[in-house]
Amino acid sequence: MNSTRPRVSDLTFHVFGRPLHPELFETAATRKVPWRDAVVEVGVLRTGHWIRFTRGGLTVCEVACDRGQVLPECGRLFRARLRQERRLALMPAGLIRYEASFSLESLGAEAFDKVHDEIVASGAVRGMIHAFPDEARETSPLSHLVVEGRDGLVVASSFHTFPTERAIVRTVSMFEWRRMPGGSTPR
Repeated sequence: MNSTRPRVSDLTFHVFGRPLHPELFETAATRKVPWRDAVVEVGVLRTGHWIRFTRGGLTVCEVACDRGQVLPECGRLFRARLRQERRLALMPAGLIRYEASFSLESLGAEAFDKVHDEIVASGAVRGMIHAFPDEARETSPLSHLVVEGRDGLVVASSFHTFPTERAIVRTVSMFEWRRMPGGSTPR
């Protein structure tokens, strides 16, 4: 596995209303988190992450990666470049409310080192953290994913560091199935 990150200008964010084959990705680390009648699986990529939320027969799959990643067109609900801050809301099949926000932040050297150290400290006590060895740099690129939830709601957050460019990519994704339009609760 190549240890260096892509350029942040090459990053993209995708949402699919279907599962994607794991063979599409070169995954560095994975975790599966069950939440009563739903399952969230997360994977760290050299270029970002994938998150797969499944409840009943419905799957929502989010992928943050570089634009060179081969992804299918079938079932794609959203695609955008990962640049400035952006928010989106979707309701695949009318049964799950999916909301996401993502941002790319470039920092000065001192601020980047401080945020990087905070991510390392947080990753030591919660979520999943993965460091990509980079012999050319003292500071390794990191990916930190945290999945939290309660009945009817799962929130997944990620931080990806790009030391060469002193950039941080942050995403927060929410999958909600508790309250639906009209006040009904799907079973």
